[in-house]
Amino acid sequence: MSARSRQAGIALVLVLWVIALLTVIAGSFTLGVRREATVARFQVDATQARAAAEAGIRIAMLGLLDNDPDRRWHADGRAYQLSFGDAALEISVSAETGRIDLNAADPILIEGALRVAGVSDEGEQTALRDAIVDWRGGSGRGSKPFANPDEDRTGPFLATEDLLKVPGVSPRLFARLAPLVTVHSRQPGIDPTVASASVLMALPGATEQIVDTYLTQRKNALDLLQPVPDFPIPGFRARSSRVYGVRSRAELPSGSAQVVRAVIVQQGAPGREPFSIVHFRLGLGS
Repeated sequence: MSARSRQAGIALVLVLWVIALLTVIAGSFTLGVRREATVARFQVDATQARAAAEAGIRIAMLGLLDNDPDRRWHADGRAYQLSFGDAALEISVSAETGRIDLNAADPILIEGALRVAGVSDEGEQTALRDAIVDWRGGSGRGSKPFANPDEDRTGPFLATEDLLKVPGVSPRLFARLAPLVTVHSRQPGIDPTVASASVLMALPGATEQIVDTYLTQRKNALDLLQPVPDFPIPGFRARSSRVYGVRSRAELPSGSAQVVRAVIVQQGAPGREPFSIVHFRLGLGS
């Protein structure tokens, strides 16, 4: 009886061990399935959010073309909130002439952008300004080594991200410069009627009081559908153009969000689409 009891006890332990092992395997399988389902759901949400954000670019085009001046969108960076299916959209449109063109701007505007971006030392401002101007002119070849030989080039900036190749421009500085600059306006100056406060502060002689007063006057004029007044500091005025930067952010009820940015050019030729997209970039969900 004692031997049989021991054998029964061993068998019971083995059965319990097998049951526990099967439970662990089943739990791991269930956890894996849940993880795969979560990943799949995340991918579906991200795809839906991106599609909604891309639709926001087209919505912005329609807003800019609206024949009703009361409904027509303004290219001054203001945010438009609307729904697209289940997604909440936040879309803003800015005229590229409201930014400083890296390839065409007067060097004093580039220096002003550096100052606004936080480069306070005048010597550093001058050195960085000269480096940017030299780079766009093609005289900076070989001034910085590159991992990819194909990137060892200078000349016109093809995108604002090319600033990161200029010696002295750190990722942190680039993040502060990016909202102020463009490569698409092709203008030596800026259009103050659509420029942001930060860009206006880059103009020589601009002060916070001058800029704040002008922005108030500009908003009042736009709200009343009246002509926007001239900026009190003369010079550096760009011609108006039909090149716009669009930022579209879509967020789903699940919290998944995507941002797309595009530069669009309005075309006046008959028989063609009203806008063409010349630059497109998928951003982060912020």
